[in-house]
Amino acid sequence: MDPTNQHIDPVSFDAIQPPRPPSPSDLEQAKKEEQALVDGRVGVQTELHAIAKRYLRYGAFLIAALVTVRFWHVAGPHTIFGWTTRWLTEAELQSMDKMLFSSAFGGLVLGYLKEIMQPSKK
Repeated sequence: MDPTNQHIDPVSFDAIQPPRPPSPSDLEQAKKEEQALVDGRVGVQTELHAIAKRYLRYGAFLIAALVTVRFWHVAGPHTIFGWTTRWLTEAELQSMDKMLFSSAFGGLVLGYLKEIMQPSKK
């Protein structure tokens, strides 16, 4: 087919317009959309940090309870008014010691703290 013989209807191209420069309202709408995206990300980050803080407080409370129980088993009396105050077996105490004083547990907590406390990347 010869390209010179093709008939192109000029009316069919009337709908195609050159791009127009953005109007001030278009720019304002784009800024609002961008801010909504940024605010959404910041909102999610804020919520994740709040959840992390709650879990860290809960973890700190549990660790304090474990340390208190461990200290009681080391320094507390065997009985008070006939009631036994040492209820954990040696195996249970050793298991607690492994968890409390292992470097893996501390490394996990410190690594997580380092990750959530670093400034957000832009």
